[in-house]
Amino acid sequence: LPAPPPRLCLAALALLVWCSAAAEALTQLKREMTWSVGRAAVYDDQHQPLTAIDPAALREAPLHARLSPSLHGWSVAGFSLRVSPVIPRASGEIHCNDFVALTVNAAVPNASHWVAAYSPAGANVTETTPTKYAILSEVDSTYTSTGTATVRFQLACMRHDYDFVLFTDDWVRRQRWMQDLTEVAVAVARSAPVTLKDADGPRKPRVVVPPGSGDEVKTGTAPPLAVVWSSGRSSTAMPALRWWVDSTIRNLTTAAAAARATYVVPAKTETYGREQLCAPPANTVGYRDIGFIHSATIFGAPHGVILRYQLVDALGGSYPSEGEPALSIAVPPLGLGSVASSQDGSSSSTEGPDSDLDRFGQTAVSPSSSAAAAAASEVAAGAASSHWSIDASLSRTSQSATGAAAAAAAAASEIDKEAHAPGFTIAMFADMGRGTRDDSKTWHEYGSPAINVSKYLNADAAAGRIGAAFLFGDLSYATGYTSVWDEWMEEITPWASRVPFMVNMGNHEFDSSPSSWPSDSPGDKYGGGDSGGECGVPATTLFPTPRAGRDAGWWAATIGPFRLVSMNTESDFSESSPQHKFLAAELAGIDRVATPWVLFAGHRPHLVDSSFGKEGPMYHVPGKDDWTDVGVALALQKTIWPLLHKHRVTASFGGHNHVYQRHCAFDPSRSTSKRPDYAAGGCVQHSTTGADGVAVYDKPGAVVNFVVGSAGAGFTKNSIGEEFAEVVLYEYGYLRLTAVNETHLVGAFQEAQDGKGVLDRFVIVQEKWAASATSGKHAASTNDEDVGGLQSEISSLRNSVWMAGTVATLEGAALIVAGVFAATTWRRRQMLQAQRGRVDAAAEGGGAYGDESRSGERADEGLMRDSRSSMSDGVDHV
Repeated sequence: LPAPPPRLCLAALALLVWCSAAAEALTQLKREMTWSVGRAAVYDDQHQPLTAIDPAALREAPLHARLSPSLHGWSVAGFSLRVSPVIPRASGEIHCNDFVALTVNAAVPNASHWVAAYSPAGANVTETTPTKYAILSEVDSTYTSTGTATVRFQLACMRHDYDFVLFTDDWVRRQRWMQDLTEVAVAVARSAPVTLKDADGPRKPRVVVPPGSGDEVKTGTAPPLAVVWSSGRSSTAMPALRWWVDSTIRNLTTAAAAARATYVVPAKTETYGREQLCAPPANTVGYRDIGFIHSATIFGAPHGVILRYQLVDALGGSYPSEGEPALSIAVPPLGLGSVASSQDGSSSSTEGPDSDLDRFGQTAVSPSSSAAAAAASEVAAGAASSHWSIDASLSRTSQSATGAAAAAAAAASEIDKEAHAPGFTIAMFADMGRGTRDDSKTWHEYGSPAINVSKYLNADAAAGRIGAAFLFGDLSYATGYTSVWDEWMEEITPWASRVPFMVNMGNHEFDSSPSSWPSDSPGDKYGGGDSGGECGVPATTLFPTPRAGRDAGWWAATIGPFRLVSMNTESDFSESSPQHKFLAAELAGIDRVATPWVLFAGHRPHLVDSSFGKEGPMYHVPGKDDWTDVGVALALQKTIWPLLHKHRVTASFGGHNHVYQRHCAFDPSRSTSKRPDYAAGGCVQHSTTGADGVAVYDKPGAVVNFVVGSAGAGFTKNSIGEEFAEVVLYEYGYLRLTAVNETHLVGAFQEAQDGKGVLDRFVIVQEKWAASATSGKHAASTNDEDVGGLQSEISSLRNSVWMAGTVATLEGAALIVAGVFAATTWRRRQMLQAQRGRVDAAAEGGGAYGDESRSGERADEGLMRDSRSSMSDGVDHV
């Protein structure tokens, strides 16, 4: 054939190059699309490793292939699975949270083999996910060559027994990274059931401020506290709380506790079922029986003392077990006055438990040699009667006013020895989750930090360094897998059982797809599936807040000198919403004398140094709200922050972005709402740092903002150095806030992963608050506007006098004296007229100032004297 023309060759070559480039582009597009689709699964895995398991892709070996199937387990040829305690007990029993060793032998080992724990034993592996799992070759790299591996699992009490299953599987497919020809994973061995001692008994106590709590400051009593716990026993077991005020701090066993009278409070019992959850996996493969949640409220306990308590039931259940130290609660002090007295070894609290405790269902009971046995008989006997009576003589004898005072003094003295610091302290943090201490697969990006944060919190609670804790959203990261809630509650029990523990909801507790919400619920604002179909049900049931029901995410509570105000950033917070109306009313009525420090918290931050959303909004679902960091912050600044600024909230807290940030005192009305220049110009005051490294906000005049999403979740490294961000730390830990008195709030960020200690210290200074003339509202003892006006007038007067001094060289000193006298006389007349106007207005308004009109008059007279003195000083200075 003749050679083609050169021009045709060039055209063919160009076409070939173009086709090659197009093919590469299509391949790249396909790769990007595949990554985009698969990224959701990978991201989910990072938050919750159980999402990597699809029960529908699992099956068990057929019966005919099993060797000697029995209650003692089974295996197929070439595989064996043996379970034994890591540290055997003399009794041969396995207790809750003990470790077991799973020893696997395989004739043909493979890197894809994995072992999983199931509870209850015998659970259908094709319908439910395991509670935990481990990939053998990741635990023991020699497994693929030796065929032998040992895996340690720690067994949390989940109210049922366990068994363990060995699977052969191509794990790459499970992670969805690439196509795999193996369509199923096959169970080739299953162990005998492993029973834990008292697995269904009372466990996992946590101290909460119960629903329905009012403003206890107005009643002059300590806030009621409730103990919430879990078990596998319904109300027919008659669960109850035994509590007493004790003067000793350490090592009081339950046997010794029975030698004194205690109070028994019958518990309320509730639970939730699969049908109450919104979507998968929560109501499908992630669901397992949560058991029963019990709660008992303690009324009338003296504030600032140590309570001892024990969880019991009529079946002989006891937590702690007999012979172990009783649990304790440090009851928060009442306001600031009690903070000082509880730290100097004496207490102003002299009241004993309420003498009319029977109206709360609390019963004083007789001493007994066996606490658990006595509890069982007492609870059974009490429940059999229509009304639980109280033995007044026992109450007066064992818990008299003198005894309560002694208990308070002893407790305060002990706490003072260990804490070595005045004031009342609360721990603030968000985004925690749970790690693992064993060989099971944990989060790809999380893990040990949550465990270590818990260890530090427990040390602080045990030593009296914190008196309460507030976790504002993203608690366990269960995201639809019930077993994770159980494991997380075991993780936090050491400290959550000691101090009041408050929570609100984040996206991983609340958010779900719009179609999954019940028809009578407005759902969340963003339409994501971050809760795994939980829709807030497990969080609000397991951790009650001061506000019951669907609105549990927004609430207020008094803890010591703090008024805590919580919002649910996942729910509607527009100005017409129920949440906004609640927050506006709550913030307007706070008693700043009794609670001079107001802390406001929601999961998503009102202000955050983040690049996410600066270029524009993003949406999970059309018609839902922008869920980016900047988008949510701007929305909160528009509707919620004006309330915080108006009512002079001390500090605002958020999480969600996994970082610790401390910001300036910020007023969004001064800043731009344009995304590229987001929050520019909003700083009212930056802190000043002294030689000691402590940052000071001196009467900042605006809300100081914090992001504390650092309690365990993997870091979100997208800060960009915004002007309002004074400190940005990618460190794990939590914030301790100590109200030293009514004018000084001390903060310390405690690093909790690498032993670095306190990484940030600051102080917020405010004016001392005094009661205003308006009932239910308070203002600072020196009003900022009055101060500013007075200072301006003094400055103006000084300038006038300086000018008069200049003129005096021309017209004589007599004119100076006349000018000063005239100015002073005019100012005095103006202030007297203003004072009379306020008094007349109060009289005409039907006593709007109430009985405080006279004190207001005296205050005005004092202000006049101070202003005259200041003006006189100014004249003398010039």
